[in-house]
Amino acid sequence: MKNPKNFLLALIAIFIFSGCEEVPNPGCIKAKVIGYQSCYNVNIVQILSGPVKGRELDWYEQKYDNVVQFTGAVIPKDEIIYINYSLYGTDEKPEYQSQICPSNTFPVPVPYVKLNDYSTIKCP
Repeated sequence: MKNPKNFLLALIAIFIFSGCEEVPNPGCIKAKVIGYQSCYNVNIVQILSGPVKGRELDWYEQKYDNVVQFTGAVIPKDEIIYINYSLYGTDEKPEYQSQICPSNTFPVPVPYVKLNDYSTIKCP
């Protein structure tokens, strides 16, 4: 090889111009956090806009419609968030489903989504 610099530049150019295609965003929803259930480690959110359909839920004496849940760290109540999500496969289950909790807690009867990322500003 006469000039390793030219070879290296050509290799870099190939990577830059061929590039990797960006993975399409599987989905983004705008939601309002309505609560957190610590035993199951789930955030409960009301969908404000987006393609996911949730269920109606009575949560601490208030009725909410279009509610879903996802596992993860506590996000403050009433926070408006943008969630990059994907759906669980038919054979997948969220981690919390095998938890043993006190008798006064129960799994929240709403659909769950897999949280990929979230933001308080815009869709991640």
